[in-house]
Amino acid sequence: MCIEMLNKGIGDYFQLINIYLMVLLQLGEHQEMVTTIELLFEESQIPFDKEEHFEKMLQFSKRALEDKKEEKERQNQQLAEELQENDLFEGKMDNEMFMVISKLTNINIRPFIPEIVQFLQNDEGHPFFKTMLLNILIDQEYNEEVTLRKFNQTKSVIPRELKSVKETDFYKKVTGLTEEEISQENPSLFEMVHSLIDRHSFILYPFEPGPERFAAWAAAYHALAEEYMTGEVFGSDLADLYLADEETVADILSYLKEIEEISYPII
Repeated sequence: MCIEMLNKGIGDYFQLINIYLMVLLQLGEHQEMVTTIELLFEESQIPFDKEEHFEKMLQFSKRALEDKKEEKERQNQQLAEELQENDLFEGKMDNEMFMVISKLTNINIRPFIPEIVQFLQNDEGHPFFKTMLLNILIDQEYNEEVTLRKFNQTKSVIPRELKSVKETDFYKKVTGLTEEEISQENPSLFEMVHSLIDRHSFILYPFEPGPERFAAWAAAYHALAEEYMTGEVFGSDLADLYLADEETVADILSYLKEIEEISYPII
């Protein structure tokens, strides 16, 4: 309400600013307090007799931010030390793996690169967890080549250069093809298809089929969703709908069912 009134020029400006800053203080929004007060100083919006008051609030907020930063660094250091004391992934159950990888998102991942690279190349490592680790490397802009193995395929990538899952050509094209054919006539079916594409794209990432097979993958996802929702098994009409080869669609559908069997781990 304060922001809306300030934008519309309603009420006493400095009374509103003071109320707004007090609200921010109660919410612990110190960065927004710093930004707001510094902007007021830059634009010479503060009367002379109020400058000391605003300066004190500014310094208080900056100290609070610095304290918060130091506390976060201390916690991250403690977390890193705890993780280094044990084998990161060896002998971990799925829920334990999830917890370890979740902790890694909050700290500098580079000291753990050897263990991560080993896990990415391990045939026994679950594809879901491999994607989680790869996403952390992407988020932290890791710029060295890493090799990972999934579904009997091997690929070397530089995480910093990778597109996100939903930015890949495969994800966008297959989602687009199915949306075109299903979303208007059967929104529930499309929602199921979309969910399957989301899940499988995450599991398969960063591997993706070639563009020449996108239509067949779209037909296979349509067929799998139909089977889940209605019990109807794949027929040639769906291959025709997407102008795809029937045998290719059947092969992909069989592969999708294999992926479904492992899907997400139980966490």
